Amino acid sequence: MKTFDRIIVPVDFSQCSRTALNYAISLADQLGAKLRVLHICEVPALVSPDLVVTIPDQPTQTISEWVKNEAELGMDKFMAEVVKPEGLDVEVKLVTGDAPEMIAKEAELYKADLVVMGTHGRKGMAHLIMGSVAERTLRISPCPVLTIRSTEQG
Repeated sequence: MKTFDRIIVPVDFSQCSRTALNYAISLADQLGAKLRVLHICEVPALVSPDLVVTIPDQPTQTISEWVKNEAELGMDKFMAEVVKPEGLDVEVKLVTGDAPEMIAKEAELYKADLVVMGTHGRKGMAHLIMGSVAERTLRISPCPVLTIRSTEQG
């Protein structure tokens, strides 16, 4: 029987990903697995990553640096609200790139046995326009992907 020793949970700081993270924490705790919480920083596709951003009272930085800094702050805030069982091995990692590709790459590098991720369950035009990171990840992941459906809208 397959064991799950390493679990990756991609998060986008939404309630949907929080639901998936809570599920993964419970699963990892029951199985004695290690858990990696992953956030993918994405620079908007039509924006040069070298574009300079000037924000009052902050140093000038490129859009890539700004996105990474905001992601670090977001991850700190997101993880501060997480309740982890005593002794659970949880690691946090931020990477830059296309979400499905980076989830699959990190699953391979981490030697993950399972990816647990939220899905918004969008339909119709919203699905057509926004696509589905979960759906694209399912197609390229080197390991099984467990999707947790959220009732969150958006």
